[in-house]
Amino acid sequence: MAASNNGDDWDFKLGKEEPKKATANREQVREILEKRPVREKKLDLDQPTVVQNVSRRNAEHYINTKGGKNTAPQFKPALLTERAISIMIDCAAVTGFWMLGRYFGKATIKFLVPLLEQYQLRYLLDHDYVYYVITGINFSLLYLLLWVPLATYTGKTPGKFSAKIYIEDVDGGGIGFMRTLLRETLYKFISLVSIFGPFMFLFHKERRSLHDLLAKTTVRRS
Repeated sequence: MAASNNGDDWDFKLGKEEPKKATANREQVREILEKRPVREKKLDLDQPTVVQNVSRRNAEHYINTKGGKNTAPQFKPALLTERAISIMIDCAAVTGFWMLGRYFGKATIKFLVPLLEQYQLRYLLDHDYVYYVITGINFSLLYLLLWVPLATYTGKTPGKFSAKIYIEDVDGGGIGFMRTLLRETLYKFISLVSIFGPFMFLFHKERRSLHDLLAKTTVRRS
């Protein structure tokens, strides 16, 4: 701020405005400055923040929506023919696992016979159910070590690889190991016991079976 020649007025600059003339009286200068419009934004810190939980599907829709038009890719449920092909191939694969379990079951019994004879426990293998128990254990190990990890990390079973479809969360994304394990074991067992469970996709609008509803998953086209 610089004084003028007569000593009574001052030249001063406000922001980017041109120099203005004003009196040297400080009270009048203050009045001029106070008349300038001042915009204030008041932040109400007392108002609580509202957190709203939304599904991943709705969040992705909101993020990918521009000008009222959804630009996100549209996922389509698997077709009836694709699900049918997948089920037939999966049934064949499970049958193959059971045959391998029987083969390893016989091999396990042959291995155990001389070992148990040493301790005079050979009679334990005389019951037929022992063979089926060992076969079931071998089948379960094959299923847990091969089938479940494959479905976890690829979202596909052998049949779904052939049909070019995959398992996904209803809101999008993978389902993780535990949900895959439950879906492919407990939930499928419940679905099979109910008889109609595996065939619910024939009538469901999103082509979901009972084990899909229990696991909150869906099967979509690749």
